[in-house]
Amino acid sequence: MEENNLSKNTLIIISSDHGESLGEHNSFFDHSNCYESDLKIPLIIYNPKSHIKNKRITQQISNIDFYPTILDILKITDKPVDLIGKSFYNLIIGIYQKERVAWSILNKNYFSYRTNDWKIIFDLKGTPQLYNLKSDPNELNNLFENYSSLKSKMNPDLVKQIDKVLSE
Repeated sequence: MEENNLSKNTLIIISSDHGESLGEHNSFFDHSNCYESDLKIPLIIYNPKSHIKNKRITQQISNIDFYPTILDILKITDKPVDLIGKSFYNLIIGIYQKERVAWSILNKNYFSYRTNDWKIIFDLKGTPQLYNLKSDPNELNNLFENYSSLKSKMNPDLVKQIDKVLSE
């Protein structure tokens, strides 16, 4: 890149499509679950034209949000009408956004919804799993039996999604 004089004019993004289970929940390199070990992925953005350096985003984002964010970073305003995902550019420049609900789909029978603090995993062939990620980051204590009493402590958007799935 240096030889071709591209390093001062190239946005570089490093990420992956999934995390890696290394024994969590008795899974090794499996990718057949919606636990954090398989869902969390790295994301590094190098923008040589930005004054922002070493910024760490703690609010959750999804890889479906990468494309709209890249468009915003590049200041491309003519965006596709059917654009899926939500830009997290404001988080990069330090503007707070409402907590985001992220969903992950493994297949039509296995999916999850997640906020910064809570996650529910739906296995339509089994019992849902509810975790408080703040107090149980390894997802070992399924709180689904207590869901009704925990609703008031959870993000309303997440509760709405959970109730919708449970009613179907």
